[in-house]
Amino acid sequence: MAIDIETTGLEPDTDKIIAIGMVKINHGVADNPKQILIKIDEPLSDEIIKLTGYTNKWLETEGVDIVSALSRFVDTVENLPIIGFNVNFDINFINKNLIENGMLKVENEITDLRTVVKKNELFLNNYRLETVLAKYGIENINPHHAESDALATAKLADQLIKK
Repeated sequence: MAIDIETTGLEPDTDKIIAIGMVKINHGVADNPKQILIKIDEPLSDEIIKLTGYTNKWLETEGVDIVSALSRFVDTVENLPIIGFNVNFDINFINKNLIENGMLKVENEITDLRTVVKKNELFLNNYRLETVLAKYGIENINPHHAESDALATAKLADQLIKK
């Protein structure tokens, strides 16, 4: 299961999850991408709106509360192995929110593709997702959208396995 989240900032103790993207991988094929938008109790900053394209109205009209979002995440991920790009960031946010809401933290097998890429590609200018995707010829239609980033991560996993 490839995952990605979008947040209001970088700190799990003060910032909020605004979207969770998930893509199951069946026999090397990305299947059934999903995105869960999350209502938050404060307006998004202009910087986050510009970076992600998410809007306050979009989260308000299509978002669910954090408990519902986390329940859907846990039900979808089940005990599947999780992959992501800099996935510890995502898991730290998710686990903090799970624990705060009386749920069990994620203890699935987790693979960070950024770590894998750093071992395989020693001479990239940087290891941001967009740089790595370009190196592997993978297009990400909507960067910084949870579902699109999760789908791109699933495609990157497939390329890394083939290599």
